[in-house]
Amino acid sequence: MGYVAHQSEPVKPQTPPEALKLRKSYQGARKWVEATEVELQRSRIMMVDEKGNMRPLNLYPEH
Repeated sequence: MGYVAHQSEPVKPQTPPEALKLRKSYQGARKWVEATEVELQRSRIMMVDEKGNMRPLNLYPEH
């Protein structure tokens, strides 16, 4: 005769409150850094040449 295995739901370990607090802080900081990176990518640095004209200064070469 056949043998029937019973499937049980996986047991999730208890997460300590300190770990939850750390995870929440990390996720908040990561969102803040992503927003900062977007703002830095949008910014343009301008310089004034010898004739007084404003020219964009490219710090990163474009592909």
